[in-house]
Amino acid sequence: ETSADGVARVTESADWVVANSQATARSFSKSGHAFVIPNTTDIDPDAIELPAPGSGVVRIGLISSNIPKKGLQDFVEVANLLASRSPNARFVLVGPDNEHTAKLKRDQEEGAISPRLVFAGYRDSPAEAIREIDVLVNLSHFQESFGRTVLEAMVAGRPVVAYDWGALNELVVDGVTGYMVPFRDIAAVADAIELLCKDPESITRMGAA
Repeated sequence: ETSADGVARVTESADWVVANSQATARSFSKSGHAFVIPNTTDIDPDAIELPAPGSGVVRIGLISSNIPKKGLQDFVEVANLLASRSPNARFVLVGPDNEHTAKLKRDQEEGAISPRLVFAGYRDSPAEAIREIDVLVNLSHFQESFGRTVLEAMVAGRPVVAYDWGALNELVVDGVTGYMVPFRDIAAVADAIELLCKDPESITRMGAA
């Protein structure tokens, strides 16, 4: 079944559609009977230590299921691009170990991936994962229908760098709470991260926003 088939089946059988974002609602707008109730999170921001401005290392994190469509290779390419440009950046991959991370680890051992990429492994809760990072990136190759991890990071005072793709621009205000960059523009992702690494106080400022 294609995505269009799924949308057609839902719109034909439902009088109203409850969507988790405006982007999702637009997919089911055939009858106009769609409304939005965004997802939420129960993260307690007071329980997560905020990154300290000027503390040195800036931890750039991808929190995901560690499968290719989450942008693993994009993250690797960004880490390689910034290996010399942003020496204070550390790239933290938070998520389960699997065949994809095993290959990346082999590539790193062979020198094909920056040693500044850290494989942090799985964390039992979103709060534990977010404690590992100062900046969240979302590089999904599919259109996120909401972006719960983005919301969780923002609640915890972390700025976000993400592709302007799907529903994420409903959460992130470009230049205020993070940076939205064109889809699959890895150079633009690297540029945004470089800006944050050069001005660590902007991480705190954007996180507070």
